[in-house]
Amino acid sequence: MYDEIRDELKEKQEELFSWKAQLEMSLAEAPKGKLYRSASNGYEQYYIREPDHNGRIRKKYVRKNERKQLAKIWQRDYDCKILSMIKKRIQCIDQFLEQFSACCPEEVYEKLPLEQKKAVSPFVLTDEMYIKEWESVIFEGMDMASNPQEIFTERGEQVRSKSEKIIADSLYRNGIPYRYEHPVYLRGMGVVHPDFICLHVKKRKEILWEHMGLMGDPEYCRRALKKEEMYIKNGYRSGIDIIYTRESSGYTISTKVIDQIIKDTFL
Repeated sequence: MYDEIRDELKEKQEELFSWKAQLEMSLAEAPKGKLYRSASNGYEQYYIREPDHNGRIRKKYVRKNERKQLAKIWQRDYDCKILSMIKKRIQCIDQFLEQFSACCPEEVYEKLPLEQKKAVSPFVLTDEMYIKEWESVIFEGMDMASNPQEIFTERGEQVRSKSEKIIADSLYRNGIPYRYEHPVYLRGMGVVHPDFICLHVKKRKEILWEHMGLMGDPEYCRRALKKEEMYIKNGYRSGIDIIYTRESSGYTISTKVIDQIIKDTFL
């Protein structure tokens, strides 16, 4: 749980550092001097005060044909305020992460003596305990009797295609817990069996994975698109709650693509 919060804040901090660099580059080229405004006969007048080559402050009147200089100075002053806020936010994230890392609830159980661990029910599960509990769920998948292919994963389970084996083996090698063809209920459709339900350990979240391997078959394609529509209607967001991969007679998904999807989604 802490890892997820830390990663999100680190990602935000990287964005802030990028903004900081952009503003600092822009301000390095911004005009110098402080802008003053006064009124004379109902008209606004502007002056810029800046040091001359001797270090003495001089006051320069901004003529009408020089008013573009005002916009640059206003932009500079605005950018300075934004830069100051960005620096404060970066500092706040650093301070929060430092304090937050020092109070991780999962570590309390890990530091207990062995005998006490045996007697205590942890309020917050460690990742290892959470995975073990998730993997202990007993379920009934789809019947394999009608599947003529005997394709087995590295984990020793039978799957329906070579592509499913590639996905399963890549999940297994990367330490991503998964269930094969675990039933899921969809409103408006009933029980379906997505190819994989994967566990995102850091986020403590399940992510479905549907591999549509026969998109060149019109009837298969129709059913697959209907199923995808029902996932959407049931709140599953592509790339967030569910992963889709597709193949047809003219296209086979590569192992590299599968590995990259797993890396981008879970690691």
